[in-house]
Amino acid sequence: MQKLTIYNILKHIALWIIYLILPIIIIPRPEGNYIERSQFVLLHYLFSSLYSILFFYANFYWTIPGLLYKNKKWKYILVITLFVLLCLAVYRILPKIINFEANRNIFFLFFATLVKLIFMFIVAWIIVLYKRNKEQAIAKNQAELAYLKAQVNPHFLFNVLNSLYALAIKKSDKVVEAISQLSDIMRYNINESQKNLVSLTHELEYLEDYIDIQKLRLTTKTKVIYEVRGDPENKEIEPLLLITFIENAFKYGVSTEKKSEIVIKIEIVENNLNLFVQNDKVKKLLDTSGTGLKNTIKRLNYTYKNNYYLNITNKEMYYRVQLIMKLK
Repeated sequence: MQKLTIYNILKHIALWIIYLILPIIIIPRPEGNYIERSQFVLLHYLFSSLYSILFFYANFYWTIPGLLYKNKKWKYILVITLFVLLCLAVYRILPKIINFEANRNIFFLFFATLVKLIFMFIVAWIIVLYKRNKEQAIAKNQAELAYLKAQVNPHFLFNVLNSLYALAIKKSDKVVEAISQLSDIMRYNINESQKNLVSLTHELEYLEDYIDIQKLRLTTKTKVIYEVRGDPENKEIEPLLLITFIENAFKYGVSTEKKSEIVIKIEIVENNLNLFVQNDKVKKLLDTSGTGLKNTIKRLNYTYKNNYYLNITNKEMYYRVQLIMKLK
């Protein structure tokens, strides 16, 4: 954050230096009484330039966002009027200070400064408007992202409870172990899901707990291959981003009647995560079942934008997901 502030300060200084120097290069020197005129022109130029810069920052940080955009238009008009009157007063006093007769040119110079002020107002207003639109877009994306995250929890809980229900029907001794793992999973959901980024190590532990719960309800008909390669330490990821792909594999790749295989492979290579999920299709993929997947793709677009590659292959006999993403 400090580096960004320093960069902005240096950028502002560079732009104002150009703003101050460029007219000196372009505008020709005054003729006639050179010494007297040059002194007055220099004072006029310095005052008009510095005053217009002050006017810009006053509009940018105070009057436009604090008055104009908060329906305090009369206060805004009053402040701007005071700026203009102060400018006029300076031009009435300045020639007397340096003993220069400039009555003929005073209104022309005042008008020139007024044009500068109008220009600065337009620039400040455009920048403030751009920032407001950008902030609104970010806020909208964050609100939608939070909504998408919130949808993961009930959807996920519903699937896990179905698994526990299947174990309870069988009166399996594994129910207690599954409830303990579910407790860990829900604790992770509550504590981590609202964060922008979480530890990749914790996210992988979360996925492993989910897979272990799913394995408890499986018969010998379904084979699960789960592999993690690479070092997840000191890496972060958007929370609950990978679970949808793994959920779908268990939802549509598990059967008690015929053999099936679910393959889940995660590889971490430097700052990239490669996810491979493939399952035999033993249940029909319903058109209404793609909500979780659509939400996940939206989240990828919001958070990772062009820093990911997703390829989904939906064949008659199998379903495959290949995701490559650059970690934070």
